[in-house]
Amino acid sequence: MDNLPFHDLHVHFGGSIPVEVVWEFLKEDGKQFGSIDVLHKMMTYKYDHAPYGFEHFLRKFDVLNMIHWTEDRIAHTANAVAEHLANQRIKYAEIRFSINKYTEYLGMNNKEVTLFMCNRLRDASKRFNVQMVPILCVKYENDHDQQSDVMNLIDDQDVADNVSGLDLVGDERFFDADYYSPVFAEWKKHGRILMAHVGESQTSENVKLAIEKMKVHRISHGIKVADDLEIMKLANDNNVAFDVALTSNLKTGVVSDLRTHPILRMLEANCTISLGTDDPIILDTTIEHEYKIAKDI
Repeated sequence: MDNLPFHDLHVHFGGSIPVEVVWEFLKEDGKQFGSIDVLHKMMTYKYDHAPYGFEHFLRKFDVLNMIHWTEDRIAHTANAVAEHLANQRIKYAEIRFSINKYTEYLGMNNKEVTLFMCNRLRDASKRFNVQMVPILCVKYENDHDQQSDVMNLIDDQDVADNVSGLDLVGDERFFDADYYSPVFAEWKKHGRILMAHVGESQTSENVKLAIEKMKVHRISHGIKVADDLEIMKLANDNNVAFDVALTSNLKTGVVSDLRTHPILRMLEANCTISLGTDDPIILDTTIEHEYKIAKDI
């Protein structure tokens, strides 16, 4: 492991922004938090290791919504994320990003922001020699009109040519396979990667529905399937892989002990699994640390 490059198939743009970059932007916007240590405590688990639950984890992202995002700041952030990946010896990373907070500030429509993000990730990839693959995310908790406006971007050829996949993220309680199935079919026609955050904080039945109705290629987390041999077999039979993030599961409270992590039963059932960091800055982890944990357990 010491000399080999890594791949990270499960990493979010917002959760990869260095605290120092956020601190810099907030200071420029006149928003003070006393010290950078205070900001660390607000947005990361660096000094805060207790699993307070999934809602507490989602609140860690609130500080990013306080930033006045500009084109230059997004470009700067893309470079910072790429540099952080390069420092971890990551050569390939699927970067999952949502566009809601950026459209609010940039005065662009959804297509323009999506293409802008893809271009900035591409520029940063070249600069730091890291292949960052753009995955467009849709948040469960947003209203359906807003979600549809983003998901339907696949009908635009420019977007289809630049975005590599679609992922559903956020509060899994709002998951609705019947709603997402038609648009997932359109993304599949374009040969894009289809993913969904299911079976993480909610029931394994969501994983079954995502496979059967939405025809996903990969499940983000999906650890609830460990108690259901039938659904794990369904995933295997349909070549569906699971992008698991061990530290994330512990710190969000969806598992209580890594020594009994569901990944062990998933491996016994021959599930295909990748290890990822999820939100490496917020969770205070690295891809090498995730592999070390896996080796230890």
